[in-house]
Amino acid sequence: RRDLQRLLGVPQDRVRVVHHGVSPVYRPRPCDEVTAFCRAHGLPPSFMLWVGTLEPRKNLPCLFRAVAAAAPRLPEHLRTLVIVGVRGWAFDQAQQEFERLGLATQTVLFGAAAEDDLAMLYNAAWVFPYPSLYEGFGLPPLEAMACGTPVISAKVSAMPEVLGGAAEYFDPQDEEALAERLVSLAGNDAEQARLGAAGRERAARFTWEATAAATLEVYRSVAQRS
Repeated sequence: RRDLQRLLGVPQDRVRVVHHGVSPVYRPRPCDEVTAFCRAHGLPPSFMLWVGTLEPRKNLPCLFRAVAAAAPRLPEHLRTLVIVGVRGWAFDQAQQEFERLGLATQTVLFGAAAEDDLAMLYNAAWVFPYPSLYEGFGLPPLEAMACGTPVISAKVSAMPEVLGGAAEYFDPQDEEALAERLVSLAGNDAEQARLGAAGRERAARFTWEATAAATLEVYRSVAQRS
């Protein structure tokens, strides 16, 4: 909404914000199912997870540098990073940073994932770091929350509006801040539990039924003007 007003001069009263919903497939799953999924895919029982298209606005170099800085201070069983998604445009710089940091030995490039598999991945992750420079909405961290996964998000664009007080935040230009939050959260079971519970409560507010109802209301209001 702010971008429409700032860049195109659209009056505020001509813009309505309708949030996306979260599919019910994204929910906590039984531990034995998650364990079996990880074993079947050669994954550790828990890991750091990132989901999205591999492109510049996702700020993956920040994530890679933060993970590399945090890894020596993390318990060995929490050091793996799983990347889910397909390569987008202009990924070369992030690829070079990934190789420079020598992250290949602790990273799993999962590729694209079907919804059911993605839900299992969210459930297995101990944290979901999201360093994007810009998001119009930011569905992956909300999906992670719906599964009870703690989220550490960049404090930019739509993210604070969507995630509210159920996430930890950092400056996406500051990979050291992200690294410190990863280390702090890894050693704090109580905070992991708090964020997991707060995330589930927050995500429950975003349903596709509510999205449909809000969209219908926009159509009705426009029709009444004509």
